[in-house]
Amino acid sequence: MMRDPEVTKLIVDKMESIFKKLDVTAEAVIEDIVKARESAIEAGNIAWAVSARLKCDELLGKHLGMLKWRRVG
Repeated sequence: MMRDPEVTKLIVDKMESIFKKLDVTAEAVIEDIVKARESAIEAGNIAWAVSARLKCDELLGKHLGMLKWRRVG
């Protein structure tokens, strides 16, 4: 079903409508992730801060296309 261009367009249009109502932009999301990462770094090497920093790094890495895994073999 997701290969059907009409279905894909309907889904994209609906998502854009929702994001517009929420006033969510890619820039705002990235800014929030960066702020959360900076707060985690300032908190030091306590468990929650390390976990939060890794999650922020994961999200930023995905956004930048850095985390594309390849199968070996």
